[in-house]
Amino acid sequence: MRSWVAALTLTLLYWTTAINANFGIDYHAKRAYFNFQPDRESQYVFALNAAANGDLYFHMSGPVGHTWLGMGIGNEMKDSLMIIAYPTSDGLKTTISVRLGSGHTEPVYTPDFEVVKIYNDTYAPFANTVTHQGTGAIIAHAMCRNCSQWVTGSLDTRSTSQPFIFALGPREQFRSDSPEASIPRHAVYGKYTMDMTKATNYTGWYGRVPGPNIPDFTFPPDDTAFANYATSPVYGVRTMNNPMPTVHAALMCVAFVVIFPLGAVVMRFLKQALWHAAIQVVGFVAVLAGFGAAVTVAKQYNKSKEYRSAHQVIGLIVLAGLFIQLGLGLVHHAMYVRTNKPTPMGRIHFFLGPIIILLGIINGGVGFDFARNNHLKIPYGILVAAIALVFIGALGCQMFCRSRRKYKPEPEALQYPGFAAKGYSDFELSRQPTFGEQPPMPYEPPTPYSPTGPYSSNSPFTTTAPYTPLSAYTPITPRTWKKEDITNWPQAPFKDYD
Repeated sequence: MRSWVAALTLTLLYWTTAINANFGIDYHAKRAYFNFQPDRESQYVFALNAAANGDLYFHMSGPVGHTWLGMGIGNEMKDSLMIIAYPTSDGLKTTISVRLGSGHTEPVYTPDFEVVKIYNDTYAPFANTVTHQGTGAIIAHAMCRNCSQWVTGSLDTRSTSQPFIFALGPREQFRSDSPEASIPRHAVYGKYTMDMTKATNYTGWYGRVPGPNIPDFTFPPDDTAFANYATSPVYGVRTMNNPMPTVHAALMCVAFVVIFPLGAVVMRFLKQALWHAAIQVVGFVAVLAGFGAAVTVAKQYNKSKEYRSAHQVIGLIVLAGLFIQLGLGLVHHAMYVRTNKPTPMGRIHFFLGPIIILLGIINGGVGFDFARNNHLKIPYGILVAAIALVFIGALGCQMFCRSRRKYKPEPEALQYPGFAAKGYSDFELSRQPTFGEQPPMPYEPPTPYSPTGPYSSNSPFTTTAPYTPLSAYTPITPRTWKKEDITNWPQAPFKDYD
């Protein structure tokens, strides 16, 4: 029995020595592990070894589909020291960033800590890369110098339950070479604790990135073999979908692409000021709600906290223009009700409206680029083009119908007895100005009666009795003139020259 135990001991010793010699795994170095499986096909792992001089040696890996990986020392984001890893711009390597948390906002990069990437551990052949040509796992294998203490906190290396937090980014593409890059808000986060007495070398400067802790993994080793055994338990796991960016984008797009153009169409084609005002007020309220959502989102990201981006500047200009437009519309309407005449404010209101709508639509495309949602720019452009075609079509239809309704006098052939017999053709008298544009001058006969007796021999008209109007004469003025009045004009008898 003793010989069997001795043989087994020698075999395990030989196996351990061979592993250490071939793959550099130091099982005597202290270490602690944590893992979390966000889905059936991937897992997030974190392994830590703390040296006496304050250096932290760590291995962190997780699915690249979650954009970025992160761990933080502390019980919450505020005052926590965080290590964030995400793909480089080419999608093949790993960018590691050390940041400080200030609350439920994006952590801020701090240059006070140096990160040294480690590549010489043979048990981590894919250290600091993104495996499977950017489709597998993000791997960070490095050392953070003097990261045990920072301005707002420290790591308690004597604690048996030191709190940590972790987070995974949303499922979207994000790449950057800069450690200061603005990262999207996390989609999954949670907490765990580590026994630092098992992870800290209390004497000397010695430290080492922990190797895989699974007892029966096959060699050559794979980075996915980390933290599958004897890991710290997880708690407080939550998934988070931030609705505010979506709410902001939806409200602004609906307001500037649909509601405001609809209000303009109603005013131009239907001439309904009340409906125009009601529709534009609905759009204005939607813009205010979208602006509130934008302010909430701006507080969460470093790139938007100071309102210096083109999208934010244009947005503030458009919002100010909407307030001016609202004031101009109200003042114009109040003055028009009293005077029933156009006002300068109405003219400014008429031309300022389309400018604000156009700026708002352009800023929508700028906003998608600012939010790194470039894939939404194409459907947004299609929607804008469709609305524009509808508006242009309605405008063209209105102009066509207006031209059809406009009065155009028909040619009138004047046929008089004897003209056709003499070889004359029908003709139309010249109309200057055109009938219907200006009333004729009032008819004023010189005297109520004409002289008795025949006219001069040079005149084709003769009479045997004094001229008497057929009806009582009423002077016609431009204000009271009607088309029917022309039929009441006195007509002189016509006599052929021959």
